Amino acid sequence: MGTVALLVLVVITRSSLRITVPAAETHNPWWMWLGGLLGALYVTGVAFLSPLIGAAATVIVIQVGIIAGSLVVDHFGVLSAPRKPVQPLQVIGLVIMVAGVLIMYAPELFG
Repeated sequence: MGTVALLVLVVITRSSLRITVPAAETHNPWWMWLGGLLGALYVTGVAFLSPLIGAAATVIVIQVGIIAGSLVVDHFGVLSAPRKPVQPLQVIGLVIMVAGVLIMYAPELFG
């Protein structure tokens, strides 16, 4: 359903359906095609995890993964991103989120 909705949106908003190459580039980067795969993995992960650990924990786990991945991309400049060193406060925030998941499941884990 999402694919159909996006196709309709593209047809309505664009006159051309061809993929363009950015100015001063000879080709698009290889990783631009990973969006569809990552989207499918996301939907599969949510559908798999929600019944197992609950909706709230699923959302938190996904957010922890997104933030951790973002910190890696920033720190190492992955995929041509500008390098931005990770700050200790950012790591502390991530640790607090992980602690929150553990606290949510403390009765099940320890009790």
